[in-house]
Amino acid sequence: MVVPRKKKATKTKPGHKPRIVEFKQGDIIFDEKDKAEALYIIKEGQIRLFRPKGKGFVEIAVLRKGEVIGEMAYFDEKQAIRSCSASALVNTKVIEIGFGSFGKAIKHLNPWFKTIIFTLADRLRDSNDLVKNLESNSLSYGGIKSSEYKFFSFTDLVKLLNYFLIIFKGHGEKCEEGYKINRKNLKYHLLDVFNFPESKVEEFIKIMEELNSLQITEDENKNPNNFILVNQGFFVEALQFIDGQRRLEQNKRLNIPHRSETFMAKILEKFQETEQEPKGNFEFDLIKICEDFKAKKMPIGMEDFTAIVSQGLAEKVVEGKGSVDIEKIIKIYPIIKFKNIVEKINKEKAEKS
Repeated sequence: MVVPRKKKATKTKPGHKPRIVEFKQGDIIFDEKDKAEALYIIKEGQIRLFRPKGKGFVEIAVLRKGEVIGEMAYFDEKQAIRSCSASALVNTKVIEIGFGSFGKAIKHLNPWFKTIIFTLADRLRDSNDLVKNLESNSLSYGGIKSSEYKFFSFTDLVKLLNYFLIIFKGHGEKCEEGYKINRKNLKYHLLDVFNFPESKVEEFIKIMEELNSLQITEDENKNPNNFILVNQGFFVEALQFIDGQRRLEQNKRLNIPHRSETFMAKILEKFQETEQEPKGNFEFDLIKICEDFKAKKMPIGMEDFTAIVSQGLAEKVVEGKGSVDIEKIIKIYPIIKFKNIVEKINKEKAEKS
């Protein structure tokens, strides 16, 4: 998943020789309207190009090894500013070429070849300006008002959960762990067949890895190019849950804040220590759990358990004791964790705008 905004690329001197620069996942390479002093050739990894809009983002493209970013600013003699923002989708290496060095290379080109390059750059810049004007005159993006924009909508999640199930079961290979498919095959179906935005696909894959529902393994050449869907049940249950939630009014949707989610995880931890069968009601010492949180200096208390009670997932406190339907908690906890991860991503994306 994309982490909060990180460092930006260090400033490049105009005459600086080409060099290798590394970015970690989530690092900002440059922001829209930054002064531009270099272009970048991707050596390893992936870079996301986007433009802030309202409280969301307009996704432009995802570039990979061998592709170039930041070159258009060189041809903008008046301003030389970035026309969009760029960030590393994964750990990435680039070859950074200062505009001074690039200008020297251009200077030694055949005159007619330089004319072709500058003509193409002018045409591309005019096309970009046209797209920007169309965007600024639009009240919404993708059918959603900018003030309501979310990186992952309920519809996005329903589609992705469905697509993954269809692709893995229909085109994957059954294996001991679940269903296996090659990265290239998975991306082909998601991007080319279903025409889903690549930036959202990449984020979704990271979420599923974090939830241990998707694994990446090595292929015959020892490259991490195979995906294994190891928890089909989670995909089905999450799909049913999200599809049901999107049909409800806002005030009727399940809402378990992150701190209450942590409280639920503690309850599950206490249950596992008992080695009981996951059936019926599980009673636990609420005061002891709150003391554990306090000892670890975690700002979680009885009010966070109350939020679980208010959503119908636990019974009211009686003499310092709590009680839950343990089967229900075991089943719903991963879905609550999934929902909160998505909400965190949506919040982070909005805060960057």
